[in-house]
Amino acid sequence: MLWLIPNGFLSDKMANDSTPPKPAQAPPVTEIGWKDIATLMNPGSEKRQTMRGFDERIVDIVDYHIRGTHWIWEERGVGRIYNQYRHNTPVWHPHGVSYGRDQVISDTLQMQHTFPDRRAFGDDVMWRVDEEEQTYHFSARITNLAHHWGHGPLGPPTGRRIHWSTLCNCIAHENRIAEEWLIRDETAVVRQLGLDPWELARTMARQEAEWSKQDSPSGDLDRLSGQNAPQVHMPKSGDFDVEDFVRGFLHDAWNVRLLNRVRECCAPNILLHLPGQRELYGTGDYTAHVTGLLAQFPDAQLLVDDLYWNPDRAKGGFKLAVRWTLQGTHEGWGAFGSPTGRRVSLMGLSHLYVRNETLVEDYTLYSEIALMKQLVALE
Repeated sequence: MLWLIPNGFLSDKMANDSTPPKPAQAPPVTEIGWKDIATLMNPGSEKRQTMRGFDERIVDIVDYHIRGTHWIWEERGVGRIYNQYRHNTPVWHPHGVSYGRDQVISDTLQMQHTFPDRRAFGDDVMWRVDEEEQTYHFSARITNLAHHWGHGPLGPPTGRRIHWSTLCNCIAHENRIAEEWLIRDETAVVRQLGLDPWELARTMARQEAEWSKQDSPSGDLDRLSGQNAPQVHMPKSGDFDVEDFVRGFLHDAWNVRLLNRVRECCAPNILLHLPGQRELYGTGDYTAHVTGLLAQFPDAQLLVDDLYWNPDRAKGGFKLAVRWTLQGTHEGWGAFGSPTGRRVSLMGLSHLYVRNETLVEDYTLYSEIALMKQLVALE
């Protein structure tokens, strides 16, 4: 028997080779890429990851997010949250933490009442898996479209059609979310509804007056050790390591103030997406953005709390999910007003895209409202 190959036929010797064939590999994990929702909602039944303990229909962790979100939000299967969240799941957000799946259900119902025609479009998902523990970590970026047709925390309905971005990081085990970090572009929502972000921050601070008027402990930041200079990141030797590259860039640019690293590590036409639906283009704008925040919080340090990455099969290179915390003292002038001397802590999520060993695109979300609230807490 002769086996056909692209350039002709195998030799008789090769055709008679008794070497057993390699076992078939599972198909690659779902890539959203440019796929239509009709394709994403019908992934077939062949498992692409083990998914032990998950809904039998789920083929991999990206499918778990895409179809799970659709079932809960678009099909209004809110009760599915009982099977998709643990009873004691903590959800970390810029204003604090909510606890338990009952609160997740309550928040979901309120959101569906406020924005009854909300559409949640999955833009991308990064993931990692602990095969031994069967614990799945994933980070999703979502674009939301909706009309403000219901009452909610931001006041009576305006009827306005708005859109905003959401980034969330989750840990899932046996079909249930065990922990979640969630950031919405609150600035975009507030401004599209015709509200004043600073006035909203003051209102929220007054509502939380019992704790916000008490100074929280503010220890020394770890960026410096006494009078010593911060240490520059030492890159790993050998082949390109995308995690080491990103960790080194963030540390050197933000903590060591080596802003020249932006030009060294970023593409000349890098695109930066920020809260309030702002978009910056090029290394000059990127550098100005970092400079502006460091000028206002001159002792700021940025710490990476979690990072994982996948090959970007749709566009090439790598895509990374980064969860980070920025701490600093408001001692300089800028977009957040005159210095208040307040210590702030900011939770952020970023989706980064690296191609040809260069950072080419950055989707970053943090809550400017939560930051404003910390600055006006003592007024």
